[in-house]
Amino acid sequence: MRLRFAPHSATALALAAAVLTASCSNGDDADSTAEPVAVDITADPTVTFGDLATDTGPGAQLSPDGSIVFYQGGGGICIAPADLATDPTTESATDERCATFDAGFDPRSIRFSADGGQLLLTEEFFRSRRDPDIWVLDIEAMTFVNRTDDGVARDGVDNGDLDLAATWMPDGSIVFVRVDGIDGDSRLMRLSGSGEPDEVSALSGVGPLDIAFPMVPIGDTELLALTTPNRGPVELLRIDLETGDLTAVATIDKMGTARISDVRDGMVLLQSEVVVGNRRDDLTSHVLIDLATGRQLDVFPADGFTDEAGRTIQPGVATFTPDGSAIVFTRLGSESKIGAITLEALLAGPVASDIADVMDLTDSDRFSDGALPWFSLDSPLRWTADGRLVGLVRLDDVDAVATLDFGAAP
Repeated sequence: MRLRFAPHSATALALAAAVLTASCSNGDDADSTAEPVAVDITADPTVTFGDLATDTGPGAQLSPDGSIVFYQGGGGICIAPADLATDPTTESATDERCATFDAGFDPRSIRFSADGGQLLLTEEFFRSRRDPDIWVLDIEAMTFVNRTDDGVARDGVDNGDLDLAATWMPDGSIVFVRVDGIDGDSRLMRLSGSGEPDEVSALSGVGPLDIAFPMVPIGDTELLALTTPNRGPVELLRIDLETGDLTAVATIDKMGTARISDVRDGMVLLQSEVVVGNRRDDLTSHVLIDLATGRQLDVFPADGFTDEAGRTIQPGVATFTPDGSAIVFTRLGSESKIGAITLEALLAGPVASDIADVMDLTDSDRFSDGALPWFSLDSPLRWTADGRLVGLVRLDDVDAVATLDFGAAP
């Protein structure tokens, strides 16, 4: 299938050229010294499904290496291996382990540690006004510890510290934003070991609740954050944890929600959405940003693109391939398709760009009855160490983990 783009700007061409020569490593706390796996996105992948025991609900996430899935199950907050399927005779996931979490959590706050051994989350504040603290789940023991308990259970609006947008650093510390009540000042905090958090920097000029989920580490001492004010453009910030300095990298003139989809050395893949009614995925856009210069490249035109049948297509979640040579994304013309575009194709944007039709999940034998699976818009795609692509999908009436195997790269 050939999909044609509107022309890109000369600035975009320069950025694409720079990206082609960039040194890339996974930005999700991966080992940047490891040789990236080459994946042949033109290959015809095979797909396997691992059904989960129950409807996962909001917040289901895969660990950075794609081996563990976190979800809300019948037993509370549950963890299961991503490659094990449900036993249809018992309808319970193999090796599913659950823990009770009485306070409602914010689905956007879920973050796995780099080794997959711990997970952090915060209570939901924006709708329930529950005071958010940083909770850490030990996955082996399935026990929670409140790391920033201020003694306030619910009335966070008036007198509780609002601890939000937490993320793991490669050394195992936790960095988060602390707001002194809903109208108070914002501070960047760092929590190391078992002690109290230390202040890294005052977030001067940043609104008390403007930092988007999640912040993303780049290396051992820096991280990226997005500000998403109610009015005005999104801004990408680079934060030095040693000096406390905040540097504005780029301003993205797109309204709506935004999040960092993926990070490589030197470039960021940013997803922005405009919410229209109940449609969260309306006007989805993806922007590639050069961290050194702040230059931007629209991966897809803001108004979408059309296929040969004239259909308007809005992509879903996106990620780089492990070697950084291409971008893989969901919802290529339908909710069940995966597509890809090479950075070389982006460089040819003024003429046309070819989108690779990687796979349609409905081609699997499982869907001979015409059922339509669809990809989660909340959970990022993950790559395993051997180059398989893992994502969360909805199958029939159950949630499942889909694993695409591209085989050995040429």
